Amino acid sequence: MEAWQLIAILGAVIVLFSWMQPKRNDMGPNGGWLKEMETTLEQFSMELEAGNEKVMEQVAQMKQQYEDQIHTLRGKVEMMEQQLNAVQQSVRLEMKEMLHEQQLKLEDWKSRQSTVVPVRDKDADAPKAVPSESGSSKEDESSIATRYKDLLELYEQGKSLEHISKKFGIHKGEAQLIVTLAREEKLNRVQK
Repeated sequence: MEAWQLIAILGAVIVLFSWMQPKRNDMGPNGGWLKEMETTLEQFSMELEAGNEKVMEQVAQMKQQYEDQIHTLRGKVEMMEQQLNAVQQSVRLEMKEMLHEQQLKLEDWKSRQSTVVPVRDKDADAPKAVPSESGSSKEDESSIATRYKDLLELYEQGKSLEHISKKFGIHKGEAQLIVTLAREEKLNRVQK
């Protein structure tokens, strides 16, 4: 035999021997560790899957609870918006009524201020217009500026109508009306 043939046969024997060696370990007393490892890995993967399923169920439950809470909160927000709208409408109605009452009071006050009594002069036949109040001293006593001096002073100092109304225990609209009437009274005096 030639050398190359001898080397080829020797190589084939080594390959055959190495191929058979692992099979002997599987079947021998030390070969069971591979099967144990496979079994352990399978059990571990099953436990992981079971744990993942539990986590997914918990996440699904949390998501459902979250959606339920959102739905509940949306319902509460809608209810509060409806209540707010109802309160705003009632406040608007009350303000309209108060404004109407204040306008009526203002018109009544203006009509009382402009009421004149015709008086006959001895010398002339034409009637003269004289205020129904007797003299300017009564006008000064009943003037808005005199009656509400403290309120107007606070307003002139720059205090808000809200602050003034709280201090005097009146509505803000009343304080605004008093200030407006005092201005008009002052303008009327300047024009006379």
